[in-house]
Amino acid sequence: MSKIDLKFGHFRRYSRTDLADKIGTAGGDVQLCRYFDFFGVLPWPFLNKLMGATTFNLHFVHLHDKFVVPISRSVERVIPPPIGKNLILVARR
Repeated sequence: MSKIDLKFGHFRRYSRTDLADKIGTAGGDVQLCRYFDFFGVLPWPFLNKLMGATTFNLHFVHLHDKFVVPISRSVERVIPPPIGKNLILVARR
């Protein structure tokens, strides 16, 4: 957790296993659970944990969205990343 996480109302982080287990325990049937944004794994803790950023630099956000995200999406469609900055879970009751 970083200051920017708290600023935006985040209060916990999950691993893929922990999140899927919690949904299963609550009676959900996990359809998909995977990490994404592999390329954000290193910059995020560097900028937000070590450097203590509490805002987003819109210039860097624009560059990331324009150049990094399309490459990341293409690669991650073929090779699901073992780690990532974000986690998505889809489940049914």
